[in-house]
Amino acid sequence: YCESDVLNTYMLFLKYELIKANVSEEDYIDFLSYMRDFLRAKKSDRSYTEVFAKACESEISKVQS
Repeated sequence: YCESDVLNTYMLFLKYELIKANVSEEDYIDFLSYMRDFLRAKKSDRSYTEVFAKACESEISKVQS
């Protein structure tokens, strides 16, 4: 299981938890923001960092609109 697979699974898990109302929209946004910030701060050398960071931003903007 590579890091990008883990990130995909985590994002899917978060979305599922949001749909099931097990996390609030605020928590969902916080988790995605933390993931985005962590990737940019600690994994900037990875080829997938910006792909996932932008996916997080896209999800955040969908929830906020």
